[in-house]
Amino acid sequence: MSNSKQGGSSRLGRDSAAQRLGIKINAGQIAKIGMIIIRQRGTKYLLGKNVKKGSDDTIYAMKDGVVKSPQSPKSFSTASKDWQRWSRWKLQKQNNSKKTAFKWRFFVA
Repeated sequence: MSNSKQGGSSRLGRDSAAQRLGIKINAGQIAKIGMIIIRQRGTKYLLGKNVKKGSDDTIYAMKDGVVKSPQSPKSFSTASKDWQRWSRWKLQKQNNSKKTAFKWRFFVA
């Protein structure tokens, strides 16, 4: 008969691997064809020119170039679609007290 307790197994202790989501290539960095720019779930970031979305919502480059994204609303030109989207979002945010996030658009130029 044993004199020590069983070095038993724990019911807990299991954990899944991290998904490693987020921005992989920042604005201003060079991207080649097929390189992943952003790994995401859902459409947290939107598509711009020369990028495509994979089946898991990953954004990747469709041509060689520099990744660009507006850094702040001040960097938008007033004629751009991003400016229009941002101003609509700002108005909506002022009218509603709900938490909404502005979605940045990434593209390769």
